Amino acid sequence: MKLSQRLIIYYFLFISTLFIMLRGISAEESEESLLREFLNARKERGVETDKKLKDNFKELWGEKEYVYNTGYIFLERAVGLFPPPARKMDKFGDYRFAADLQLFCQVRNETYLKEKYRPSNDIVPLRFILSQNIFLHDILYWEWKSESDGIQLRKLETGSGMILSIIPKNLDVKKGISNKDLKELLLKVTEIPPIEIKNMIQKSPPILKEGVVFSNVENLKELVNAKQFTTELESKFPFPHEEDEWSRQLVGFISKDAICLIIVHQVSISQNVNSDPVIIEGSLNWLSGRILQKDGKPVLPRGLKKMPEHWKPILEENARLEQVQLKIEEENRIEEMKWRVWHDKDGKPLNNGAKMRFEYWSKPKSRPFDLADDLPYKDGVVELKTRVVNGDYIVEQSVKIFSLSQFSKEDQKQIMSVPPMKQNGMTTQPICIGRIDEHGNLVETNNYPKQTEPEPDDIE
Repeated sequence: MKLSQRLIIYYFLFISTLFIMLRGISAEESEESLLREFLNARKERGVETDKKLKDNFKELWGEKEYVYNTGYIFLERAVGLFPPPARKMDKFGDYRFAADLQLFCQVRNETYLKEKYRPSNDIVPLRFILSQNIFLHDILYWEWKSESDGIQLRKLETGSGMILSIIPKNLDVKKGISNKDLKELLLKVTEIPPIEIKNMIQKSPPILKEGVVFSNVENLKELVNAKQFTTELESKFPFPHEEDEWSRQLVGFISKDAICLIIVHQVSISQNVNSDPVIIEGSLNWLSGRILQKDGKPVLPRGLKKMPEHWKPILEENARLEQVQLKIEEENRIEEMKWRVWHDKDGKPLNNGAKMRFEYWSKPKSRPFDLADDLPYKDGVVELKTRVVNGDYIVEQSVKIFSLSQFSKEDQKQIMSVPPMKQNGMTTQPICIGRIDEHGNLVETNNYPKQTEPEPDDIE
């Protein structure tokens, strides 16, 4: 059975019922409308004939029609119908992502790839395509390389999944890759659990060459050998919904130049119904209004001159998230300015030059214990907060106590320009700076503890 015929059977079985239900039209009208849309989809992707479609797959993955042996529904779920080669997509160039799209792609990279094999946040896609047809997915195409060992990675990505291509150095597809080397490569590069990698590899031949499929899907042969796709098969191969279910439905194959993994995202909604246009995950048109020009205007699909009406909620959400992001960045900038290196009276950095943040200072009389006889502290105690940073995270914060007399004149002025705070007993009351509302905005409060005013002799 030809690829195009298999796809038509699957889509007419699955989508026609959906189309009728959503539009409230007759079965005949639905079938005719779907057929017209299907043919328009092929035209939009430039694969009007089966030969052109076959050439597409050759350019993407090689001479063999791997789609048959992968149980093509996984491929279709991941990248949709008629995925185009990179050269047929639009150049990304100087465009940028809206905030929610940026986050979505970062989360996916963290889910599937070990840290040193993820693209850095400043890497953008090379290509993209925005679709107009109801059958087609918006697609991003990425390329990057690991600096540590030169492993190259490519990603053909939609809102529903991706084809991840891994190309280790000196890979010769004609000679193939050994079962053992493939296992070690997947363990090193991906976040696929070891037990699932074992399940994928254990039934594979000792050497995997172009066209060989490996998978942890137990009933894959039943799907591959099926004459047509039925609702019963649909129930046997459901979309992943649980958190780690994506890793239990993996299909991989050796293409003409890479090791390819078909990954279907975990989704919390049906991938074929997108009732809320703001939702990205599982949506065919996940890039709608989320690829922006330098001036913030959305990039439109080929041939469109007017923004579609259903993009408006997305653009409003983009604008709100941009403001939230700017506010967070400003708050982070102000917070970071509070962390500085402090110096002693001889000009040498305190605490080995580590950045510390000034918390408060007090004279001995204002402290809960008597330090009047402790000469180093007779002119006041200064507390500085220190931080321990692990990667991108602050995992611990503690307090360092110094005498005011230890500081340089400049740092003393900095400290004494801030009113000293008092402690009540051995503990301080927690400070409530506000709450986060349902839109993610900080709602400030006036519930701050009042600071004591400095005494005249405290300030030079």
